[in-house]
Amino acid sequence: MKKMSLTGCVSFVAVAALTLSACGGKSVEEARADAYATVESMEGLGRASRDTYEAQLNSAADQAAIDSIVAKAEAENNEELEEDARAEATASASAATIASIEDKLSGVTLRGTSPECKDKTITFNADGTWSGDAGDQYCLGFESPITRYATQTERADYWHVTADNGGAVECLTNSDGTGRIFCRYSLTVSEDGVYSFEMNPYYLDESDKDPELYGVEGVHTFVVDEASPSPTAS
Repeated sequence: MKKMSLTGCVSFVAVAALTLSACGGKSVEEARADAYATVESMEGLGRASRDTYEAQLNSAADQAAIDSIVAKAEAENNEELEEDARAEATASASAATIASIEDKLSGVTLRGTSPECKDKTITFNADGTWSGDAGDQYCLGFESPITRYATQTERADYWHVTADNGGAVECLTNSDGTGRIFCRYSLTVSEDGVYSFEMNPYYLDESDKDPELYGVEGVHTFVVDEASPSPTAS
């Protein structure tokens, strides 16, 4: 039988040392396979990120390198999951804000109590349209003059609720929540049923120091007009 030389034995041991990890004798290839599975299971990572980490694993020489790559992947995965959770919470809060305002207005007819809106009415129809003289340019401004000295007016035919800036009621020219904005109001409803509309600033972005204002200045107050039932009432 041919005996293995001392040099051959040393080479064999060196290769084995590179192949096996220090943890329980797991081979590098086994550790790499486990790492692939771990990265694939990370729900916060997109396909491109997974491919990047798996490509890095392909060239990882030992367990330490593999562990380092997996740790980076886990950090990104956790960050993405946290961001998704924040976005979901924001979306849920926005939906709740919109639903709350819509519930207070949809199908409701209001009668003005503040001087500029006194005894004028407005109905917020469930189909997103509105009707009534409280939408004129002196009260809520759902209608506005074409020019300063014009006798004719333009009309925003639709009302829409947005969650922006704490929630706002907008009057718009389009039914899908887009188009030209004629007015934008915050709405509060007191315990005794007084509806208060006040202009809600429109910020282009977080750095906007000079927001746009749409509507009629002041606080415009209303109560539900019991004598003028909504057309959506059963």
